[in-house]
Amino acid sequence: MQDQALQTAPGGALELEDEGGNPRFPGVSANGYAPPDPNLAVGPNHIVQMVNVQIAVYSKSGTIFAGYPKPIGSIFSALGGGCTGNFGDPIVQYDKAADRWLISQLGSFSAPFSECIAVSRTNDPTGAYNLYAYSFGTNLNDYPKFGVWPTSTNSAYVATYNLFAGGGPFVGAALCAYDRAAMLSGAASPASICYTITNDGSFLPRRRGWLDVAARWLARCLPDLRDPEQPEILPTVAELRQPGQFHLERADGHRRGLFQRGLRRRNLHPAIRNLPATRFLRRPPDVPPGLPQFRRSRSPGGESLSGRRFERGRALV
Repeated sequence: MQDQALQTAPGGALELEDEGGNPRFPGVSANGYAPPDPNLAVGPNHIVQMVNVQIAVYSKSGTIFAGYPKPIGSIFSALGGGCTGNFGDPIVQYDKAADRWLISQLGSFSAPFSECIAVSRTNDPTGAYNLYAYSFGTNLNDYPKFGVWPTSTNSAYVATYNLFAGGGPFVGAALCAYDRAAMLSGAASPASICYTITNDGSFLPRRRGWLDVAARWLARCLPDLRDPEQPEILPTVAELRQPGQFHLERADGHRRGLFQRGLRRRNLHPAIRNLPATRFLRRPPDVPPGLPQFRRSRSPGGESLSGRRFERGRALV
């Protein structure tokens, strides 16, 4: 069965408006960097785009703000060290619950390796940021991916990395959580937790589980948080107790010439406020490989492929 979404020809020229009259506009280019690693997040009043190695901020009408694009490292000038460089792998996230922005990039191409994280002090991505750097020692923390876990008592920014010893041999995946509440408040040294999963990599922080269920529950109580494109479903106690999850889509059977996809999962309970006593990681059963199953999701425009539900350009597992 051929994937009907697979592009087989170049697209047409960019039109100035879409069918609804909303503006379309080109973003900033990577200016010779490969891969460009484009990343983008949208807030109530801003669009933030990042590539290797620039950042740009636009209004919702497509007007770029004065002073942009600019080097990513310039955001970290007050922090100093390797974060002021431009080492790429940029990530931008809009934290809807806090109405803040998270921006990150690598801190070095050589040991000691690090991750640079900036959390905006207000809802204005062109304003000031709380700045942090986290060391990964002799392991290159490649391919970072971030998610937001906005719980009331155990709030975290969760992240995944692929680790390479000295930037060379593959080590495994790092599954991490950073103290979101402390970062938002501008604390000096927010706590972090990282686990290394040897000989496995390319995990993604999962936005489903109790995070999304709790968000939908909050949407019933706080109308300002409601997303009209998400179904409103009240959570069960069991759903609220689910941990954060990291997922890896895997291919099995390649030695037999068969490519069957499954899903590998890890559960992380980042007890930020009591690290030594309560942090732990466990592995639920993998989702076995199987044939793709297509079905209509409950949200408008959503389709499911192999058990994954796609909405507005992101996969919700």
